[in-house]
Amino acid sequence: MKITIYAFTFLLTLSFLSCKKENKLKQQIIKANITHDNVLIRSAAVTSAKIIGKMKKGEAVTILGKSKSKVKIGKWNAYWYKIKTINGKTGWTYGAFISIDKSGKILIAKNSNNNSSNNEKKVSFKLVADNEHGIITDVSTGLMWQQSPSKKTFLWSQVKSYLRNLKLGAYNDWRLPTKKEILKLLKNGKKPYYIWLLKQGFKNITNDAYWLKAIQGSNYQADQINLINGEVMMDPIEFNGRYSELYILAVHSSR
Repeated sequence: MKITIYAFTFLLTLSFLSCKKENKLKQQIIKANITHDNVLIRSAAVTSAKIIGKMKKGEAVTILGKSKSKVKIGKWNAYWYKIKTINGKTGWTYGAFISIDKSGKILIAKNSNNNSSNNEKKVSFKLVADNEHGIITDVSTGLMWQQSPSKKTFLWSQVKSYLRNLKLGAYNDWRLPTKKEILKLLKNGKKPYYIWLLKQGFKNITNDAYWLKAIQGSNYQADQINLINGEVMMDPIEFNGRYSELYILAVHSSR
């Protein structure tokens, strides 16, 4: 009799734990609806990644994860979300075009070979070329680079006009890179850097100097970088009564 009671209690406990586990899994399932037509599904969380599908307005999807940080694209600033469609297709889509059920927790993407519960995904350096739109994306930083820089040099007074008229892909808010951004790109290569950049898919890169973002609060000085050795110098915009003329390699902040 006692054995029967113990066995019944054991089975009841197993049933309770099984239901608890099932409920926990159900709570982690986050649903979302697509808010626009022709929303793209990409193979990775960058705009230059391969398009693997499209979704219609009102379509329901399941959220599987999200990017570590928000990404600024045009006027939007949102996360990338890893989603699964009702047809079983899995990929990444931009959060500005989906409405998410806020109940539950969305997991941040992590390494597949996770050795620690706090081990977040570290993205390796990789440049992805979008030859159709003339953009090269650094996957590790999210920065989008002008694939083919200016073919001629510009005075500092002409830089803003050049950037204002530059449109690549869907973006028209290109700017000069900072010293930190260009050096972070070049640290993955080797000298002479202009040759290394050409091998990575850039076009028309020359062994000359390029404008960098002006020092904040100054109207008289800007940085320039030599793409032979990566040397950054302070460049007086007016030098001996003459103006410096440098090339432009624009960048777009997609993250």
